[in-house]
Formats: sequence, C-alpha cells, structure tokens
Amino acid sequence: MNMVAHNHQSRELLSSKISHFLEEFHVGQILKSCNAYKVCGFSVKSVFQVAFENAFSNKSFF
Repeated sequence: MNMVAHNHQSRELLSSKISHFLEEFHVGQILKSCNAYKVCGFSVKSVFQVAFENAFSNKSFF
C-alpha cells in the first residue's frame, strides 16, 4: 500500500510541475494561436497536459 501512495504523490507532483510550466510559458495561448481547438469536451490544453504528463511518466494512452 505504501508503494501506491508514493506513486500517487509522485504523479501529483509531476502534474503540478507540468501545469506550472504550461501556465508560465502560456501554452494555452500558443495552442489557440495555432488554431488548436475542440468543439466540445475537455479543453485542448487539458488534453495536451495529459499527453505531456504521459511522455514524462513512461505511460501510454493504451
């Protein structure tokens, strides 16, 4: 059980650091200026953040 708590804490730390990075470098505005948008559902920034997190946590979309 300790391993699960450690992984969750590590995942939360990674998520907060990536979120801070995306905000600091205005990635949402960059995506918007590149005409990256969605009609409904999650925002493009949220989808981009999940993809970015997966790249750095050795996880896949499958």
